[in-house]
Amino acid sequence: MKQVEQQEHQNHFLTENDWEKYIEKYARTFKSQGFKSNDYLIVCTSYGMNIGAESMSLAAKKLKITTIPEGKCTFPIRILKNYKPTSIVGSIFKFLRLAERMKENKLDPPRIKYKTLNCRWRKFFRRITRIYRRNLGC
Repeated sequence: MKQVEQQEHQNHFLTENDWEKYIEKYARTFKSQGFKSNDYLIVCTSYGMNIGAESMSLAAKKLKITTIPEGKCTFPIRILKNYKPTSIVGSIFKFLRLAERMKENKLDPPRIKYKTLNCRWRKFFRRITRIYRRNLGC
């Protein structure tokens, strides 16, 4: 019985090798999207029990990209003004809410030319794509 409990307990946790694979995957993704070592990256994903945000930050560190670890995209707009990030990683819905907040603060999202807006959710509907392009100018 104890051995079964131990095996079940071990199956819920990622190994160091698993983490390295995720870090390498995100590093390859960042490189393929044109991220450079002088970029300032905002990571708009959860830093909780999720492996995504932490492994993205570690991948960015590996590529010498400066990370602004905000978690949610509800960070103060002054972060955009003061740090002038060149890239943001997040979901399309987080980008759309961010665009609304930028407009409320008299910033025009299409005029802010980020080098990279990397949307992690690849399969979305045409309507959302049009809304995304209209609001963010991409």
